[in-house]
Amino acid sequence: MQNRRLTLQIIVTFFHFAETDLAYSTAGKNAQDLRAFCNVYHLLLAANNLGLKEKPIIDDTDLHVVRKLNISTSSDTYYDNQDEGTLKDDKQIDSDKQQQWEKEKQAILAEATDGRKKYPRMAPSDARLRANIAIKSHYETAARLFQEARGHISGREANEKDVKAKIQAAFFGGAIDAPKPTDNKGNWATRCSSSKPADGLSIASSAATAMLCLCFPTGDTTDNCNLGSGAQWQDGSNNNGELINDFWTKLKTFCETEKAPTKLTPALIYGAIKSIRDRAGQTNSRLTSAHKFVIGETNDGACDGKATKLCLDYSRFQASSGAGLAWETTLLEAAELIENATAATQAAASAIKQYKEVTRAATIVFETALRTPTSDNKSQTTEHRPSSVKPDAESTCNEVKSNKDKCKDLKEQGCTFNEKDKKCELKKDVKEKLEKENQETGGKYGKDEKKEEKCTGKKQGECGKGNTAWDGKECKDSSFLVNEKISPMAAAFASLVEF
Repeated sequence: MQNRRLTLQIIVTFFHFAETDLAYSTAGKNAQDLRAFCNVYHLLLAANNLGLKEKPIIDDTDLHVVRKLNISTSSDTYYDNQDEGTLKDDKQIDSDKQQQWEKEKQAILAEATDGRKKYPRMAPSDARLRANIAIKSHYETAARLFQEARGHISGREANEKDVKAKIQAAFFGGAIDAPKPTDNKGNWATRCSSSKPADGLSIASSAATAMLCLCFPTGDTTDNCNLGSGAQWQDGSNNNGELINDFWTKLKTFCETEKAPTKLTPALIYGAIKSIRDRAGQTNSRLTSAHKFVIGETNDGACDGKATKLCLDYSRFQASSGAGLAWETTLLEAAELIENATAATQAAASAIKQYKEVTRAATIVFETALRTPTSDNKSQTTEHRPSSVKPDAESTCNEVKSNKDKCKDLKEQGCTFNEKDKKCELKKDVKEKLEKENQETGGKYGKDEKKEEKCTGKKQGECGKGNTAWDGKECKDSSFLVNEKISPMAAAFASLVEF
């Protein structure tokens, strides 16, 4: 409201008032005043096109992608049951929630492009942890920006929708496309004086009513507005609004002789208001400061409906204690709605741009994490299996002892909680697998003696099979030589990876 008042004050500063004697002739005297009001009618014709930029569009496709990335990099406890989010209050599994969660995870894992999984479940690693921290933050930001953009788009739609209704209300007194006869019934003096009528519209509440009052005299058919044919607003002839449709047809035809703008803008609205205000006093043959808000023909500042005094006296409405012109205020509200819609469009576009950037950043983080070579992220599969189990896995399980929750966190390291003995231990099948895989490398479950058995007593010609090699003096197990060379190289490379 404060902005509208300021705008109104700015418009008022353009007024030009002067005490002067003007040339006097009745016919066509109000044509320029009517033309100024036609500018408001033209606003109505342009109200379906506000000249706004194309409405921004946003969908949640990218947001769903980031959610999938977040799930794929989440901690094991979250991946299992959403950090107990699928449990009931009694800590028992809510089968419906868990089933839905499993269904979502499987759907994510099933997505593939050219046979390659789009969202593989990443194995536990520092890279996964760091990726999830970043992706979760991006997901929260993207969700916020998505809602902001939707809000701005809705705001634009709401403001845009109300503009035409405001223009109609300013012009016709309601959301209609022509003057309502019953709202303009009665004699000229009843409808067109500066006094507020008991019912219906007035020259202050409807621009169309003001146009009717400006062009149709009570005493004869003088064509004050150059409509091409005169018409009389004779007392008693419009008791039920009988004259209004014919009057309006003449006014509409006159206004449409000039081309209307194709786009409705705040500047156009302000210009229309100013054009009417600039007409104040222009056809007053005896203009004084007391009658500076009179629009139309008069020789003494008074308006009575006769051809020589067919005018609109807005003095009472524009006085410091006056309520102002309702139709003018409504037009300013329409201009404000367009400005709000423009601002909402810009805000939505900005939020969508940031939304796209954030979701893209999350994808880059995920792709970078997948490419990061780590000792415990060598394979991303759809299965829960201990891809990062090391030869000392048993001690890893034993360290958490009877802590069931911590043991659960080590699920992918091959640990399981023994309910009977109440302790965390290495799964039997994992243990057997490790024993088999480490027979030749001397791991935790392999026996060093096997290395010796492969080499002991072998001559140079017999050495060289089964990970054995002649070192110049004797036959030795060669697996440690390979490990001795690879491990330092891997460590050196890993130290260069920042992710």
